[in-house]
Amino acid sequence: MLIGPFTPPYTGQSVAFSYLKKIESNELEFEFHNTKKFRNFFLNYFSSVFFLPLRILCTNYALIYFIGSRSKFGFLRQVPFLLTSIILRKKIINHLHGSDFYDFYQKSSFLKPLVKLCYDRVDTSIVLLEAMKKEFVDFPHMKTIVVSNAYNAEFNQLKVPFPKPCNLLYLSNIMASKGILVFLEAAFDLLKNNQNLTIKIAGAFLGDHLKNKSQIKQDFFEQLNHLQNTFPNRIEYLGVVVGDQKVKCLVESTIFILPTFYPTEAAPISIIEAMRTGNAIITTKHNYLDMLVSKKNGVLISTHSTEEIISATEQLLDDPKLLQEIQRHNVEESKNKYSIKNHLINITNVIRESI
Repeated sequence: MLIGPFTPPYTGQSVAFSYLKKIESNELEFEFHNTKKFRNFFLNYFSSVFFLPLRILCTNYALIYFIGSRSKFGFLRQVPFLLTSIILRKKIINHLHGSDFYDFYQKSSFLKPLVKLCYDRVDTSIVLLEAMKKEFVDFPHMKTIVVSNAYNAEFNQLKVPFPKPCNLLYLSNIMASKGILVFLEAAFDLLKNNQNLTIKIAGAFLGDHLKNKSQIKQDFFEQLNHLQNTFPNRIEYLGVVVGDQKVKCLVESTIFILPTFYPTEAAPISIIEAMRTGNAIITTKHNYLDMLVSKKNGVLISTHSTEEIISATEQLLDDPKLLQEIQRHNVEESKNKYSIKNHLINITNVIRESI
């Protein structure tokens, strides 16, 4: 039994979990529980709290795989099926997609003994990067295995043409903590200083701890409209892009910018896809991002810094030889490290070895 959210909406967790539908195995049979099956929040919650434990109780699953929550409310939603699995002595695999499990556990107050009880009985946790193993330092008997995130199969046979257009791309959910407003502030000087530069922005509006959905949407369009009036036809918001439209958008860009300070950021799939499509990366020295992006991949900047976005972008654009060297390196590195084929093989091996 594999438990997690399918797309839509498009988040790192839902995209990664949706990949698992493509697992092929002759000796293993998989069943899925989509935690976002219903549009109604309460129906999804009811399904996880009541229907899922009953399903586990009545079916002879060899193993339970789930994407662990790192919030008190989310954890309480998972407790019923975890306790059911523990009582039935099922093998349990947890897949961590965020950078905040350690903090969640330390700050879980009255829930801490219950978190301890559940995760002490998790056999294996999958993490995205070697450094993320420390998220489970309080559970020394738990096995931790690194399986990198991956780009989707639609990128497999992609050929990237060089040189690329002079275009910047922000492609992620539009949230205050993803740095979109900081990027828009930097965009004014970038467009003013380089007459050939264009900018594309894509993603869905989501609320976070800084601004709710309506607030970020209002602030975003205020800044965007000003930029579009000042620099006509040079900055565009595309909305949500998926499939061929997303691939085209990435291929036609030269630098991918994600100035994130999102609290749980770990190893974004968007950065991996940008590498595979030949983009240089500009992102922040935040959480584990410096384990994903090095000088060979682009430039790491401080959070909340419009000045560093501007200087990093201009540094790359002013040195076409360096820029193309980085772009070509990113294509080859991503092919070697982040293919969907290897990702699914690694996940399948973890499951097979755990049974």
